[in-house]
Amino acid sequence: MENELGRLLVFSKAPVAGAVKTRLIPALGAEGAAHLHEELLTICLKKVIAINDVAVELWCAPDTNHPYFKAQNSSLYKQEGETLGERMAYALEEALTRCKQVLLLGTDSPALATETLIFGLQSLKSGYDAVIVPAEDGGYVAIGMRRVDRKLFEGIEWGSDRVYAQTVERFKQLGWRWRALEMCWDIDRPEELVRYEGWKRT
Repeated sequence: MENELGRLLVFSKAPVAGAVKTRLIPALGAEGAAHLHEELLTICLKKVIAINDVAVELWCAPDTNHPYFKAQNSSLYKQEGETLGERMAYALEEALTRCKQVLLLGTDSPALATETLIFGLQSLKSGYDAVIVPAEDGGYVAIGMRRVDRKLFEGIEWGSDRVYAQTVERFKQLGWRWRALEMCWDIDRPEELVRYEGWKRT
C-alpha cells in the first residue's frame, strides 16, 4: 500500500566495537562507543516508527545479519556501494521505486524533531525536488528527494565541514527546487557528549 507521506530510510552501521563512532573511542573506549551507537540507533528507530502514514526502512552496513538489526520491526536492506555517497544514492534510488518521496537520515542526531521529518516529506509531496537538514558542523543529518541525480553524491568531501554547502551547490546546478529545514546538531566528537547528556535530561 502506498503510504500517504512516503518513506524514511534510516542509515546505520551495525553496533560493532571498533567499527562505529571511532572519533569517540578515545573518550568512551571501543565498547562504550558501540553502546552509544546502539543507543542512538534505538532512539532514532523509536522516533520514526511512531510517525503515522510513513514506512520505515533500515539500511544496514555491512549487511543485515547483526542480531540488533534482526530484532527490529522494520524492513531491512543492505547498503550497497564503495563510498558513503554511492550507498546513499543507491538506497534513495531503490526506495523511490516503492514510493514517490523519501527522506534518508542517519542516527547521530537524537534531537532531530519528528516535526522536521514530517515537514520534509510534506514539502516533497507538495512539489519540492529535495529537502535537507543542515548540521551545525557543516554537514547534514537528513536529505530527502523525489528523484535522484548521482551528481548530488559525487565529489563531496564527506566528513568535512563543506558537505552541506557542496550539496546545496549541486541543487542549484541542477536547477532543483529545494528547501533547507531546521538546523540540528549531531554527535561526532567527544565535546558533543556533554550536550547529549544534557539533552537526555530534558
